[in-house]
Amino acid sequence: MPFLIPIIVGVGAAVGAAVGVAKSVKEFANRSKAEQEKAQAEQENIRKETTDTSEFVEQIEKLAKLHSANFLSVDEYSSQKKDLIQSLLDKKPQDNPIDFFAALVPSVERGYLTEEEISQIKEFVA
Repeated sequence: MPFLIPIIVGVGAAVGAAVGVAKSVKEFANRSKAEQEKAQAEQENIRKETTDTSEFVEQIEKLAKLHSANFLSVDEYSSQKKDLIQSLLDKKPQDNPIDFFAALVPSVERGYLTEEEISQIKEFVA
C-alpha cells in the first residue's frame, strides 16, 4: 500500500491545481465582463456627448432630399439645417476635423451646404 500514497498525493495535487485554474478562469471572466461593461459605458458616453459624422452627413442629405421633393419649404429646410449645424456647438464630431470635413465634401459638391454654413461648421468644429 505504500506505493499508493504517491499516487493519491499526486491526484490530490492535480485536483488542487485544477480548482486553482478554475478559480483563475472565473476571476478572469468576471474581470473581463467588468472591463467590457466599462468599455461599453465609455462608448455610450462618447456617443451621447459627440456627433457621429455619418449621421450628421445623412441628416444633411435627408433634409436636402426632403426639400427638393417639396416636403420642406425653403424656410423649414434652412431652419432645420441651422439647428443641425448649431448642434455641433454642444456635441463635437467623433472624428477629427479633417475627417469630418472630408465626409462633408459630397454634400458641399451637391450644393446642400452654403458657404456661410460651411464657415459656421468650420468655426464650430475647428
